Amino acid sequence: MTLQQIGQKARGTHRGSTIALMLVLAGLMIEMTAFIIGIALGISYADYWGNSKEIRDAASPTNNPGILSQLGTIVAVEAWLVPFKFIGLSMFFSGIAVTLATIVKTMQLRGDAFAAAFPIALGMGPGSSSTDADGGNS
Repeated sequence: MTLQQIGQKARGTHRGSTIALMLVLAGLMIEMTAFIIGIALGISYADYWGNSKEIRDAASPTNNPGILSQLGTIVAVEAWLVPFKFIGLSMFFSGIAVTLATIVKTMQLRGDAFAAAFPIALGMGPGSSSTDADGGNS
C-alpha cells in the first residue's frame, strides 16, 4: 500500500468510532432510564408494603382495589425492567468492543504507514533520489 493510499484511508473519522459512541451513549441512556424507573418502582414497593398484612390480604376488586393495582404495577414493571437493564448493559459493552476493534484497525493502519514511510525516510525507498542516504556528501 502506498503512502497516498494510506493517507486517503486515514482521513476523516473512522466509522467504527461513530458506531461505538452511539452504542455507548444509547446503553447509558437506557441504564439511566431504568434507574429512574427503578426509583419509581421502589416508591411503589414502599406504598404497597406500608400497608399491614391484614389490609393486603383482605384486598379484593370490591374492597380496596388500589392495593391490587399497586401489586399488578409492581409485578408488571419488574417483568420488563430486568431485560431492559440487560439490553442497556449489553449495548454499553458492545460499544466498548467496537471501540477496541477500531483501535486495532487504527494500529494496523499506523503500522502500514510506518512500513511504507520508513524506507523513504532512510532514503532507500521509491521516492528517494539517486544519491546516497547522506545526501551525496561522501
